[in-house]
Amino acid sequence: MKVILLQDVPKVGKRFDIKTVSNGYGLNALIPQGKATVATEYAVARIEQQKEAAREAQETHDQKILETHQSLQDKIIHLTYNANEKGHLFQAIHESDVADAIMKEFDITVTPQEISFAKEIKSIGTHTVHLTAGQTRTPVTLEIQAEKK
Repeated sequence: MKVILLQDVPKVGKRFDIKTVSNGYGLNALIPQGKATVATEYAVARIEQQKEAAREAQETHDQKILETHQSLQDKIIHLTYNANEKGHLFQAIHESDVADAIMKEFDITVTPQEISFAKEIKSIGTHTVHLTAGQTRTPVTLEIQAEKK
């Protein structure tokens, strides 16, 4: 039986794939659970349209993320943390801390998954992190300062 997967199914395929599965698996598991539909001519044409629309939406989304990252490229993100007299932080900086700082300082939403560190940040000073969107990595500068007591 040929089916069109409506979502990713482990060990079978990804969303929008047309796969041949056993009749029992298709009729008793995939279709009733809403994970697949029968691959009729009409359904295949409809899925191709949905696939194209999803691809265009993803490209638009990726372009917006890339533009957002590039707008942050020349800016400095300021963070303030407790540190000892030698400049070592009492806690490491995490991706979510940087995302929160970007939201607070520039009112721009960046997910922690988009942020990557070359190495763990545990000291005050200037550090560079990267914002990742697909294959593009945009460097962003962090300025870590010690809290004034």
